[in-house]
Amino acid sequence: MLEFYYAINNRDVEGATQGFLRIGDADPRDVDVRRLRKDMDDLIANQNYGLEGRQSDNYAKLGLKYDIRLPGEFSTLQRAILLIEGVCLELDPRYNIKTIAIPVLMDAYKKLNSSRGTALHIEFSTEPVDEKAELRAAIREVADKMEDIGDRFLEGKQKESKRSIFSTEFFLAVLLIVSTYILLNGDAFFWVGFFGFGGAVLIALIISLRRK
Repeated sequence: MLEFYYAINNRDVEGATQGFLRIGDADPRDVDVRRLRKDMDDLIANQNYGLEGRQSDNYAKLGLKYDIRLPGEFSTLQRAILLIEGVCLELDPRYNIKTIAIPVLMDAYKKLNSSRGTALHIEFSTEPVDEKAELRAAIREVADKMEDIGDRFLEGKQKESKRSIFSTEFFLAVLLIVSTYILLNGDAFFWVGFFGFGGAVLIALIISLRRK
């Protein structure tokens, strides 16, 4: 778990993704890792560059989304973090949990590192928030929303196009049936049926050529 939080803090998307899978003891073959990696990238961007506010419940939501069962220790830690974060946000809306998370993680790292010797070397990022990075995160959020709006617009256009095609085909079918009937039984109005039938065929050919 320490290495997972380290990866989140240091904006290591691949490390955080693999760490999350290990925490949940999930088989990568049973998870859409590509989508998980993208969601983890968004989570890291929000955690490091997003606006102030509640962030820590995102991990639990990610676990639910991909059906990754997080262990009891992780859930207990999450509840504790959420409690701290909730109280602090009530006192200060601009509170960022990283202000206390980094010192705690560094202390835990020192204890872990002393037991492992020099095999593990981790450096925690404590640099101030980059305004350009904030802008990139905001642009990414807007782009995602615009992409969603675009998808809905195209879907609506496709439905509208299907309705239009159906209406045209229905009109041509009716015109052909009526023209054929007049052509066969109209006697004096034979010419009306003839021109109606010919017009329907001509319109159908024009529509067919335009679609190609």
